[in-house]
Amino acid sequence: LSLWQDTVAKHPGIARAHENYGIMLYERGRAREAVAEFMTAESLKPFYADCDNNLGNALGSLGRNEEAVKYYLRAIPHLVRPVDRAIASYNLGNALRDLGRLDEAISAYNFAGQLAHYGPAFNNMGSLYAMQKNYPQAIACYLQALQCQPDFPQAETNVGDAYAENNQPAEAEQHYLRALQQNPNYADAHAHLGILYTNQNKFT
Repeated sequence: LSLWQDTVAKHPGIARAHENYGIMLYERGRAREAVAEFMTAESLKPFYADCDNNLGNALGSLGRNEEAVKYYLRAIPHLVRPVDRAIASYNLGNALRDLGRLDEAISAYNFAGQLAHYGPAFNNMGSLYAMQKNYPQAIACYLQALQCQPDFPQAETNVGDAYAENNQPAEAEQHYLRALQQNPNYADAHAHLGILYTNQNKFT
């Protein structure tokens, strides 16, 4: 933080320095200051895709999701690496979800997942389908997440929940147990497995 603060003070015309200083501020919970640094970087280097994505993150953390969407949409076409475009699309999906624009969020997550086999995007897409009580589609998304990222206890638990809601307790149990194999201390998996057993009158 001190290094980049000193750099922008001595070389205020370097966009990358302002972006990196903004990243350091954002990581320390100083999102408002980070937004100012990202904006400065944008003014020095228009169409700065990496900075657009970071600015979206900082704005989203402040609840300014409409603005965040604008910057994610600017970033995505100009990011070179597929994984970077996938992460920006995932971030876009999160902002759209928080705005209640669920169909658009699903499209953003699907793009991210397909582009770079990005498991968290499929996981979040599954959660949106689960919110809509479309459990078969939620299950399909969670399973895609696990294909992309086999060691993913949150997705294992989520697919277990979807199976449980879809009246498939055996499948639910299997995935809760897998989550606990991956992380024996994962509290959600313990709790949801306990609920499953309670509903089946398995108390011992």
